[in-house]
Amino acid sequence: MSLHIILIAMSLLTEKSFTRITLALDIVRKINNGPFKGYHDLSIIKHRIGLYDTITVEDAKTTRIACSDPRVPLDGRNLCLRALDAIKKATGVDKNAAVFIEKKIPVMGGLAGGSANAATTMRLLDALWELGFDNNKMMEIGRTLGMDVPYFFSGKTAFDTEAGGVLEPISTPCRFDFILVTPDFGVS
Repeated sequence: MSLHIILIAMSLLTEKSFTRITLALDIVRKINNGPFKGYHDLSIIKHRIGLYDTITVEDAKTTRIACSDPRVPLDGRNLCLRALDAIKKATGVDKNAAVFIEKKIPVMGGLAGGSANAATTMRLLDALWELGFDNNKMMEIGRTLGMDVPYFFSGKTAFDTEAGGVLEPISTPCRFDFILVTPDFGVS
């Protein structure tokens, strides 16, 4: 009986999904050709902050998603669900998982909470299904979900061009204190 309980505990994984703020943003140029036509080359400094959601995944008979905030879509618009599908497509894995999001990051607060949650879901599924992905593979898959997703595999402070494909960590001794103010209306 105790062995069964241990196996159940191992099939449930939880991780904090930290978000980020933008310290600097410069629009360089519009991309006129290639797979990112219509997007813009950007120069962005992103910085991880202490605000986080908590993501839990577990093996399940059918894929399902739930969230503590009723404003979060639970259909194909949800980036965690899209991350699960992208992992399955990239690997050919024929498994299902249940994903639960405990929200603290403001919904549509302009803080990339959905992208952070997608990256965290990918890391958890990699561990749950023992896929052995490295950060480069995670970033490659994450880029198919959104331009902000790869950042969440790089860490604390980074220079990012998003569609330009450059993502470089920045080592800095700087310490920041922030007050976040989010409006009553959403910012996609």
